[in-house]
Amino acid sequence: MASNDRPWWGYMDPYTFSTELLHPRDQEEGWAEWFRPVFDVFSEVGDRQGFNAEYSVWSFGGISLTRVSAPATRTVRMPLHLRRDPIDHWVISYCQNGATALSTNDGQLNAEPGVPFVWSLGRSSESRRTVADRLQIYLPRDSFSEIGDPLDMAIGSMLDTASGRLLADYLILLERNLPNLTPEEASRLPSAIQAMVTACVAPSKDRLARASEQIDLTRLTRVRRTVRKNLRSPSLGPDR
Repeated sequence: MASNDRPWWGYMDPYTFSTELLHPRDQEEGWAEWFRPVFDVFSEVGDRQGFNAEYSVWSFGGISLTRVSAPATRTVRMPLHLRRDPIDHWVISYCQNGATALSTNDGQLNAEPGVPFVWSLGRSSESRRTVADRLQIYLPRDSFSEIGDPLDMAIGSMLDTASGRLLADYLILLERNLPNLTPEEASRLPSAIQAMVTACVAPSKDRLARASEQIDLTRLTRVRRTVRKNLRSPSLGPDR
């Protein structure tokens, strides 16, 4: 809990790890060490000229949102990792650029940029990512037990639907606004996220109603972004 004299505008600052300050020859190992024992991470950068990467994490009510910017990697979570670190959160990943190939015991997923997909820390997996800039949200089973079955069924699949794309926009909006939250607003964040994720992954009339405020805000932000983009378009220049 923040102290009474802590400024509210720093309340939701992320914890960030970056390899930038490491010597280039140590960057790859530093990045791999950061993720142990949850994963083994291997660089797929061919020239070995360093590994400049950054990981930021915001945590609230058991939920974590992360932003990762990194070169191409192979990431492995096998039975040995599951025994050493038995965390079994669901994860929704959204790569704004860079493709991901995810292999599990159930098959392989090839996710293109711009489409969120679901995987789980509770299952063995191997992923290969190109140079990527991605957001990920980690969902604890206790908090999301209401949609546990739909999330388990979605593991290893893309959320290539209107609601999935809405959830991707929501994650971007969430990251953008976290630094501006007051402590009171932050305290309501876990329930708001639960409502939004539930409505997007397993939509129903009641779930959409509970998440209506977040949905409306996300759609409004999407409209504003589209309007700004179109206003900058050369086709909308002055009439001749």
